[in-house]
Amino acid sequence: MIPELLGDLKKLLVQDTSLQPRQQRLQYKGKERNDNEVLREVGLKDKSKVVLVEDVASSEKRLIELRKAEATMKGSKTVSEVQQLVDRISGQIASIESAVIQGRKQNESEFTGLIDVLMSQLVKLDSSKVDGEANVKKRILVRRIQKYVETLDALLLRNNSMKGQNDAAPPRAQSNGPRVRFDSSAQKRPSPSANKPVITTTWESFGTSNSGSKVATPASEPLLIQWD
Repeated sequence: MIPELLGDLKKLLVQDTSLQPRQQRLQYKGKERNDNEVLREVGLKDKSKVVLVEDVASSEKRLIELRKAEATMKGSKTVSEVQQLVDRISGQIASIESAVIQGRKQNESEFTGLIDVLMSQLVKLDSSKVDGEANVKKRILVRRIQKYVETLDALLLRNNSMKGQNDAAPPRAQSNGPRVRFDSSAQKRPSPSANKPVITTTWESFGTSNSGSKVATPASEPLLIQWD
């Protein structure tokens, strides 16, 4: 069955040529024909010779459109993935904010780690190409991430100005040198001369009988004196 219009003929050729109708240029009797021309009116009939020429400009345009559509699809997927990640991170940000407000100091890495993740998501969104509704979602998501980064920066400053529970005063330095101990009893020790034996001799009478003489000697070393 012969189609009625030239445009219908192009649709039949898509399956055999893999060219879309707008990529096809049909020539009959040396003249390019329009899609709205009736085949019988131009004299085209069964087994007539028709020349098919690929429209290079249309093919290039279609290739650009395909790449754009692919990039848009990829960009929409990126926006969706970033949004899911930010939704998860928002819970961590809320927990950190609550802790700082209550005066509980947090590790600085908790702030910087989240900020780095959020900044990397901004880079992904910036490189994504989207249109229409996806582009609106992208702009909203960018503003949301920027707000989270500003919040974390402010919380980090407040956290750093806070004195932590482990920030006690450092212990007093102890000297490792020798200690000198003062013994007060050393002042009361007798001099070496006091330990020497002392011999004392007392004569109460001289020239009398031997029994009348008295001699006092130290108790430790008795001294005997005889008289002729």
